Formats: sequence, C-alpha cells, structure tokens
Amino acid sequence: SKATLNASLIAFGVPLLGLLLGAILGNAFASILNYENSQIFSIGGALILFILSFIPVKMYDSYLKKSGKCNFKVISDHVFM
Repeated sequence: SKATLNASLIAFGVPLLGLLLGAILGNAFASILNYENSQIFSIGGALILFILSFIPVKMYDSYLKKSGKCNFKVISDHVFM
C-alpha cells in the first residue's frame, strides 16, 4: 500500500540521505579549515548525521503508530531461498 511504501522510503531513505549529506558537509568543512586529510571530516560528518537521522525516523514511526495510518508488523525475519 501507499503507507507501507512511504514508511519504507522514510526508514531507509532518511538515514541514507543523512549519510551522504554528512559526508558532503564534512568535506566542505575540512576545505574551509584548509585541512589536508578531509576524509576524517567526511567520515565523521557522515556518522554524526547518519546517527542523528534516526531521530526524525523514530518520530515518524511514533506518529504512524498513534494515527493508525500504517499498522503493519514484521512477523518473521527469515529469508527464503
């Protein structure tokens, strides 16, 4: 359904966006400081924004549970081949 697709997009897309945006901002911050090893800033920024991106995901999850718009449940985590 549309609600399931939106929830999946937010659950996977927001952290990925945070990861990419953090890497870009970390690299930009390193170049502003004229720091030679910008990879450290890129990795640090990516990790920080990746972790912080779970805050809006959790808030959206709470909203969906309260509103009842999306009431699906994962009942098994087995992968069948």
